Amino acid sequence: MEEYKFDIDAQGNVSSERELSEQERDSKLGEVRRLIADETTPPHKIKRLIAEEMAAISMLMIKYGNDVNIIEGMKVKVYETQIKSLRELGKEIMEADTLSHKDFLNMDGKKFKFVMGKWMDGFKEAMKSAKLDETTSNSILNHFRDIMSSTEDEVRREVEKLDKK
Repeated sequence: MEEYKFDIDAQGNVSSERELSEQERDSKLGEVRRLIADETTPPHKIKRLIAEEMAAISMLMIKYGNDVNIIEGMKVKVYETQIKSLRELGKEIMEADTLSHKDFLNMDGKKFKFVMGKWMDGFKEAMKSAKLDETTSNSILNHFRDIMSSTEDEVRREVEKLDKK
């Protein structure tokens, strides 16, 4: 059944406007989905569209909330579920944004160990180029290894703090 909104102005003129059904209302979900797929879209723009969608659904909840009809009451329940889903979507967007800016460093990983090995090779090559004898080079490498081993826990703690900033 179509619903109309009637307005009567001060002169007694009547105007009417057909209210949009649930199916006709301007949902923002299509646009939200499109923007989520676009990695360059900042999260605040997506969150704003989600907020608009939640506001539209909230208006429908208010409209049908006072109706004693069982069917209308069931609509309100469906709207509540939609609101919860939109909240979760907003949380997911913020979490994805946070993860996209997180700087991962796996100090126990293969890549990190590979890079450290290459740096050590470069360090050894630099000592050869500086004409250091093998005994001196080995002594420097041993001291370096001991220093790095003794500070490993502190370095790991400091790296973890960087993620929290």
